[in-house]
Amino acid sequence: MERKTFFCLLLLALVLCAQAEDKVILADDFKDKEAFAKRWRLVTAPGKSTFEPDGKGLVLNMKHNPFNDSYIECDIPLVKRGMLEFDMEFPDPANSGGIGLYVDIYNIGSFFHSACRDWRYYFPEPESKRVAGFGIEPVGHHKIAPVAPKGRSHYRIVFDADRDRVEFFKDDMEDPAAIAGGVSIFGHDFYRGGKIRIGSMGFAGGKIRAWRLLDLKLTALAEKQETSLRRSGVLIFQGMTFDELKIFEALTANGVQKEACFRYTMESTSHAMIISNRLLYDRMPGEKKLRNAELIVLADAPAGPGNILPDFVLKDMADFVRNGGRLVIFGGFFTLEKGEFQKTPLSEILPVELGSPFTTGKFAKPAALRSVGPEYAWIDAEKPFDVVYYHDLKLKKDAAVKLTAGGKPMLVERRAGLGSVAVFLGMKAGYGKLFTDHPRWFKLASQICRGK
Repeated sequence: MERKTFFCLLLLALVLCAQAEDKVILADDFKDKEAFAKRWRLVTAPGKSTFEPDGKGLVLNMKHNPFNDSYIECDIPLVKRGMLEFDMEFPDPANSGGIGLYVDIYNIGSFFHSACRDWRYYFPEPESKRVAGFGIEPVGHHKIAPVAPKGRSHYRIVFDADRDRVEFFKDDMEDPAAIAGGVSIFGHDFYRGGKIRIGSMGFAGGKIRAWRLLDLKLTALAEKQETSLRRSGVLIFQGMTFDELKIFEALTANGVQKEACFRYTMESTSHAMIISNRLLYDRMPGEKKLRNAELIVLADAPAGPGNILPDFVLKDMADFVRNGGRLVIFGGFFTLEKGEFQKTPLSEILPVELGSPFTTGKFAKPAALRSVGPEYAWIDAEKPFDVVYYHDLKLKKDAAVKLTAGGKPMLVERRAGLGSVAVFLGMKAGYGKLFTDHPRWFKLASQICRGK
């Protein structure tokens, strides 16, 4: 009986594994002219661009027909979670000008702006917003990644219709080159539905411009992506005073491998003195990396103004915690309430209540950190970890206080689903030596991050 039960369980496991496998829906290397003619419909007219397999791939010879050029398309099923990938190169670098080749799947569009030498994405708008005679007006296109005028590169578009999310990858990037949230993957009622379309924008500047597309493949990704049983990796969002907080240095000095730390640094996108809508992180983690991470740290990291941390990333962070991850926020003048975390997906799981941005407190003189309970008792025997400025916030009922200073909570934690959130309310600001200047700060910061 036990043996029979074992084989039944083994069979069930094999079935579940099979259900979880990715499935190739379409693969085309564009080398077979006969197969190409059967699979792809060509929509063209005399004087328009041509699409021809040349034994290496598909060559687009683009002529100047702005917004009214030819294209090919093929029907595909509706895939909720999938990946479209292909390679692209210029057969002749001298022909790398213009705005030419586009590759669309469902309601997701991307094109090569070879005059600016980059890859861009766009999402078709309703017909009322389109240029007459052009079916896919690229309203609101955004740069994804640079494109060299010679050589071959690999491109991936990973999409999830249930999450309205698209990630764009170039070559072997671990993190996406760009992420788009709130995308209607299958489009609206007016849109064309289940098709892949390869076409020409038709901006050739009076010359013939050539592109070659190679090895196109559409893969349906397993519907259910389980989180790794063993989480790994630390994602550090480095905000305004990250260089003072030294979280990366603290973790790597206490056993975390440098290769396991992935840092996302906030940068100014303008030389203007006004910071509103000028600050962005240099990149964002992909869904897979974020889902399987062990720890996420926000070091004086704002969410706004101007969507610095997009809501769909903040929602992924909240899901990450509920599924067993740990999130740690280090305070500063530019995070939490002043960093516009109010009404974001993270606000629900934080151990503190967020409201007015004017909740900064200041001690009349430096106040030393003190432990609450045995976890951090070692700091009471050390020289003082002094705090001057802090976030003066109301705690949620189920929040646990781990450290205090001057009678105020300084480190608070809260369980959320299977994971936990910790917020350090002290700020690196004020005169004299403060907590980050303490010789044991690396040990304390590491313990706060790891929760042990």
